[in-house]
Amino acid sequence: MANGIYALISKERLNDILQTLYSFTGIPIQLVDPQGASLETFGRAAYCGVLGGNPPCGDSCAELLSKASLYAQQSGDTYIFSCHAGLDLIAFPLTNKGDILGSVIVGPFQMDRPDHTILAALAEEFFLPAPVLLKAYDALSDMRPVPLAGQRSEQAALLPPLSADSVRAGVAAASERKAVAAVQDQ
Repeated sequence: MANGIYALISKERLNDILQTLYSFTGIPIQLVDPQGASLETFGRAAYCGVLGGNPPCGDSCAELLSKASLYAQQSGDTYIFSCHAGLDLIAFPLTNKGDILGSVIVGPFQMDRPDHTILAALAEEFFLPAPVLLKAYDALSDMRPVPLAGQRSEQAALLPPLSADSVRAGVAAASERKAVAAVQDQ
């Protein structure tokens, strides 16, 4: 990937973009190379730290993410999947003119507020002790759900509503600033 994606965009610029996306969404992001190895990570879900990243059965969390990344790359399509702990993730393949450059994995996140069923399933599948489940519930409760289509996120609620009138006003203000600058330059 060093010769691939970084030939198109500098490592610093790409990291800045991914860090900004993480800062805005609060959802962890991982940059993965064409072989499925993690190159950069932005953020980590506290929930994952409580669970340790190594479920007692099956692939580790890192192995699961690597396989999902490779699947997205090979299929050329976005791949939405759930991890062992019941949270959602999305793998986006990165390609350029048919060349696989790697992928970006966004997540974990949840689509709705947690309820007891996610922890009951974890307790049943992984035989977790009660103190670990309580810590997991606290960490899960701190994770903001991703709004469904049609709902506005907390960040989006801070932005003024976009309308045709506000766009026209913005264009008019920009034109006025240009005209003033042109007069000042003379």
